[in-house]
Amino acid sequence: MTPNLKTKLALFLVFAALTVSAQTNFVHNWTLKSGAVISGDYVSSGTQMVVIKSSGTNRLLKISELSTNDWLYFYQSKMNQRQMQLDAEAAQMRAAGKMEFTVEQIENFPEKIVGHYGWMDAYFQGLDNIYVESKEDELGFDIRDKNGNTYSKCRAIKINPHDGTPDPVIYEITNLKRGDKVRFIGVGMPDVRNDRMNKLTGIYIAKIEIIESAADAATVEQVKQNLEKPKDVDPNTGLSK
Repeated sequence: MTPNLKTKLALFLVFAALTVSAQTNFVHNWTLKSGAVISGDYVSSGTQMVVIKSSGTNRLLKISELSTNDWLYFYQSKMNQRQMQLDAEAAQMRAAGKMEFTVEQIENFPEKIVGHYGWMDAYFQGLDNIYVESKEDELGFDIRDKNGNTYSKCRAIKINPHDGTPDPVIYEITNLKRGDKVRFIGVGMPDVRNDRMNKLTGIYIAKIEIIESAADAATVEQVKQNLEKPKDVDPNTGLSK
């Protein structure tokens, strides 16, 4: 290795070390509506408070007191943390033999879905019983997957066949709003009545996990739009001041 190349390599390693160090030591400055600034890293949050680690100690900040920019920072931090949890869960499911469903896969390769457990991160589109065989026993609904494709053969069993009690997933589904982003976990069901085990009759959902509500997504979009408006425009009315 030539001296010149060694020098360049050494400089590169120093730069890389400094970059990693800067990223590791980065601390966000939270600005409140009062003008106060508090340094700390995002830890977690609830419905009213956000937890940050400031100087090695956890500290609570009221979400309602955050400046607009820092409210957006809090929300993105929360969603990033949520996505990390979802990614870890997906990795565990894959390791257990489960698969990620997409509408394209369901429609073009249904034989790969029949009898397999899996999940789909999708947007709830509304209740729909058009493909439900018995409204007393099943609840049907439509979803739109991450690729924008709609699927209308999602169902959930109303009564748990093992103990005869109402399945809690029914309550959770009926409380969803159009546009809610949800992780649906279930199994591809074969047509057992007609002895066509390779035919997919639908995806039966056993569990759901909220990723982001439509209301939260709309609020974020509105806040961003208000920030982009000219400063001489009232963000509440959209009119010139």
